[in-house]
Amino acid sequence: MKLSSSANRRPDIVAAARGGEEKVMERIQDLMTKQSPPARREVELTNVPVVAAQAERFRQRLGFWTARVRELE
Repeated sequence: MKLSSSANRRPDIVAAARGGEEKVMERIQDLMTKQSPPARREVELTNVPVVAAQAERFRQRLGFWTARVRELE
């Protein structure tokens, strides 16, 4: 996806273009391996669902707006 110059300045758009949301999940998984089982379970119940939901919403929004840009071109 080619980004406009204004989109290049938005960290959320830049991160999405680079797959940033998936990198966050990978980092969380990596950090979880170094935690105690109770701490790991807490992360699984709190942080992971939030980040996963945010990533999914972002993918949906990105898909919508990418399609919208194509319609308008």
